[in-house]
Amino acid sequence: LRWIKTPEEVGYHRRAIEITDVAYERAVAALRPGISEREVANLIAIAFLDQGADGWGFPPTVAFGPNAAKPHHEPGDRPLREGEAIIMDFGATVHGYTADLTRTNWLGEPPAQLEEIYTIVHSAQEAALATIRAGVPGKVVDAAARDVISAAGYGEQFVHGVGHGIGVRIHDGPFLHGKNEDPLPANSILTVEPGIYIRDFGGVRIEDVVLVTDEGYEL
Repeated sequence: LRWIKTPEEVGYHRRAIEITDVAYERAVAALRPGISEREVANLIAIAFLDQGADGWGFPPTVAFGPNAAKPHHEPGDRPLREGEAIIMDFGATVHGYTADLTRTNWLGEPPAQLEEIYTIVHSAQEAALATIRAGVPGKVVDAAARDVISAAGYGEQFVHGVGHGIGVRIHDGPFLHGKNEDPLPANSILTVEPGIYIRDFGGVRIEDVVLVTDEGYEL
């Protein structure tokens, strides 16, 4: 019952995502050498409340440098340095319905490997999105992204499923992983979030939310 959204529920998600996008823009504007992960996370939380959100669907993840190799890193006091990975993952809630956004940034020029894996993850996300429509099994979407990352030599560094449903819970089904044969229902709302994580270096994750339709999806 929770997987398939009514028009009213879709509207709550849309508003939550709009608020989340504004919070992201504010967070990016604040990035500078020396700012801490915790300071950025606090700015995101304040931006949610400023815009009338209920709050967050989950505590914001802000991870700098080597911490970006941990998909669920808890923000700490580590200061930001130029050129390293910056992963931010967060989502506002409206009437209990959550958003979920991840972006990877950096200040200045990135190391060659960071630029490389960013390009791979972006291509993997595009491949996954191209498979989405009502009736497609969740594992097909996962495989599309995983095949791109594996072909580039980083299969072992993609350590989670490619996405999940969102709703009144941040992980609310249907799920996009390699064993899920459930067909995606029309009017379900999913994240698509491939990633590559390299220990002691950093990582990249790119996450967007889609509404599944009979013809495909709406971003």
